[in-house]
Amino acid sequence: MTISVVDEAGRLVLTARGDGTGFFSPETSRAKAMAAASFKKRTARADPADARRLADHARRAVHRRHRLRRWDRGAGPGVL
Repeated sequence: MTISVVDEAGRLVLTARGDGTGFFSPETSRAKAMAAASFKKRTARADPADARRLADHARRAVHRRHRLRRWDRGAGPGVL
């Protein structure tokens, strides 16, 4: 289990990672905490509809955070 705490602005305050967790677990945990902060909802007791929205928001946040930018892979035709 990995636990992340962020402040109201989504800045990381604390991450605690247990033994045997996946390598991407801290990023996923932080994204979930950021989604909860942006929606101002607790994730522990979210109803199923809110949980789906939070999960979608977290997936998008993780994807955006790890997406390569143009200058990371060299500018050229067709590079975003």
